Amino acid sequence: MEYIPVIHIQSKAPLWLPINEILFITVNNRKFEYYTFSGTYRNPGTIMEQYTLMNSVGFEYADRKSYLANLQNVTKYDKETRQVHFIHESGMTLTIEASRRSSKIFNHN
Repeated sequence: MEYIPVIHIQSKAPLWLPINEILFITVNNRKFEYYTFSGTYRNPGTIMEQYTLMNSVGFEYADRKSYLANLQNVTKYDKETRQVHFIHESGMTLTIEASRRSSKIFNHN
């Protein structure tokens, strides 16, 4: 299993996050935000740097370089609204919107 160093946004605690737990990645104030079902984590950098690192482990752009989605964790895709859903077994859901160009990626998953 691969890990990346991150900081938990609320507790500010540093830790190693398993890549397979990441649902999607976005950039906020020049820092990556990693969204998981257990919380949100942060690390500095650019989305292009992150794409270069994460593409080989199943991440793709969900829209115009704002979100990287972990294709292994996508549980539902709505073609009409282009909504990408990450649904936890507890019922918790996180959703992002895919661009028209990227929607082709999710139609095949």
